[in-house]
Amino acid sequence: MPRLAPLIRTLLVAVLSGAALAAAWPAPVRPERLRPVVPARAVLRVAADKGQVYVMSGGRVRAYDASLRHQRWSAPLRSFGTLAVGGGLVVADDGFTNLHAYDARSGKLVWTVAAPRPLSGVSTGPGSTPFQELRVTHGVVIGVTYDDIRAWDARTGRPRWQVQAVDPNRLLSGSGKVTSYNARTGIDGYMRGVDTATGKRVWSHRELGLATLQQGELIFTTNASPAGKGVSVVQVRTGRSVTVRYAFPAFENAQHAIYTQLYLHDAQVCAEGIVNGVQRVQCLPRTAGRYLSGDRRLLAALRPSGQASSSVWEQQTRRVLFAVDGTWLLGGSGPVRLKLPWARMPRPCSVGGSFAEAGPLAVFAAFGPGRIAVVDQRSGRMVRLVRALGDVKAAWMVAGRLVVLTDQAVFSVTVPGVQTRT
Repeated sequence: MPRLAPLIRTLLVAVLSGAALAAAWPAPVRPERLRPVVPARAVLRVAADKGQVYVMSGGRVRAYDASLRHQRWSAPLRSFGTLAVGGGLVVADDGFTNLHAYDARSGKLVWTVAAPRPLSGVSTGPGSTPFQELRVTHGVVIGVTYDDIRAWDARTGRPRWQVQAVDPNRLLSGSGKVTSYNARTGIDGYMRGVDTATGKRVWSHRELGLATLQQGELIFTTNASPAGKGVSVVQVRTGRSVTVRYAFPAFENAQHAIYTQLYLHDAQVCAEGIVNGVQRVQCLPRTAGRYLSGDRRLLAALRPSGQASSSVWEQQTRRVLFAVDGTWLLGGSGPVRLKLPWARMPRPCSVGGSFAEAGPLAVFAAFGPGRIAVVDQRSGRMVRLVRALGDVKAAWMVAGRLVVLTDQAVFSVTVPGVQTRT
């Protein structure tokens, strides 16, 4: 009997631990989906503001409440391309040669404007390709094609300006007066700021790196070169910039290290890579960068400001990364090491890929097919497990509910701890 005591204690601990894990594992919930359900193969375009969800499908643009149970308005559309919302407007590219603006609350057509665009980067004639991006900002609608950027007056639809730019992705608005973008001349890249109202050039730089996040009128870019590990800060209004470099001890001091990617957060910079054969993540304060060049006065921008930041047109990958010291969420508001009931997971590789950010929440497919995890980034704990298929493409907080777009559907769920308005 004395010999059985340790075994009994072990079994008791296992049972209690299992009960604790079960309690920590949220029960899967079924989400609210569009009624009628949008076909799984339908190509969805979805946008959202603080109060409504807008869906482009089936030859119409529709507005729904946050629960997706109630359609508030519907407007016909010849075809579909890109969708954006802002300034009280829903702007829809019909995928051919026109751009349409609807009143976000009533669905009334405000204006339609001819907007022919090139079929490819080498074609100059009208084509049937949608805009790569649309944005409504500071009284203008900005559209990006393969070889130019255009702006229309948001109130009237009157054309404002058009500038030629090869592969002009990574567009953003850093201040009310200046809009900046990255583009290319041959194999060389550049970053340029133009007057938002007129399109006239305000400043131009050789490409400082990949525009990653924005805080107020400051843009933070990361150097794409593995040897660089650099971050540049650009003031959009003036074009002033400063560049710093980070030395990560885990990579600098290892005998065999392969640096993979740099992730920029509000207060930290994290490096990902392989160190002595294993996946590693190491983070440093943003202020740890060593000055390389530029305006030293902008070094103060590396200090945490507490100001909300936003990704620059989704250029920074938000990655769910399994490393030797745990599973990380990198590229969001801050680096997060997940606190999940790993004993109940099939295997570590059931978490991976990328995640979408909605306020403090991270949303990603995990734990096998048909499961989507919702994690509170402030605590690193999972707060909701949703029964839904597909890879997560985007997520929004709308009137206290979480709205998620996958490659197969759009759905809405409540989230514990998040107040829901009716």
